[in-house]
Amino acid sequence: MCCKSEILEADFECTNLNLQALVETLRKKVLDSLFNYEPRTDDDFLLKFLRVRNYNIEKAFKNLEKYYWNIFNNLKLPKNLVPSDVFAAFNSGAATFLRQRCLGRRILMLQAKLWDPKQISFKEMQHSLIFQAEYVSTELMTQENGVIAICDMTGFSISHVYKINLMDIKRVAILCQVSYFWIKNQLH
Repeated sequence: MCCKSEILEADFECTNLNLQALVETLRKKVLDSLFNYEPRTDDDFLLKFLRVRNYNIEKAFKNLEKYYWNIFNNLKLPKNLVPSDVFAAFNSGAATFLRQRCLGRRILMLQAKLWDPKQISFKEMQHSLIFQAEYVSTELMTQENGVIAICDMTGFSISHVYKINLMDIKRVAILCQVSYFWIKNQLH
């Protein structure tokens, strides 16, 4: 990963905008409006929202609002969630980002056959996916190109159906599309 000054210089050359001023403006807006969420305001975090919205402060801020609302209200994530809480879900391989890329995009592979709902709850799977999404969303190439999601339903059975509901699936889709801006135009 680049250091902060390299990222800022690269973005500045690409956009011909005063990037630091945009980051500062977005930071002030976030601190003034989203204080209930104890938001992150570091440059790298704010830049990922600015980049994906073509450096439009209002659109980036709206994405930040949706991001925090989804994380803390829609998914009701605990504030003290740690990686060890999702270790079993992560190790199952049922939801994982592949190392290789397609057209610069990260590939998210969801495989029903690798998820044993008797051992790992759907909520644990969600939390594992969120940890991974937070990580890949820090990558400049992912911010620029997005993510491709492949959902392999082989092995999906009635035991899976009993452990999830349509609202759970909707929440994950909203999180991926709106909060992590992986799919800029649509979700198939």
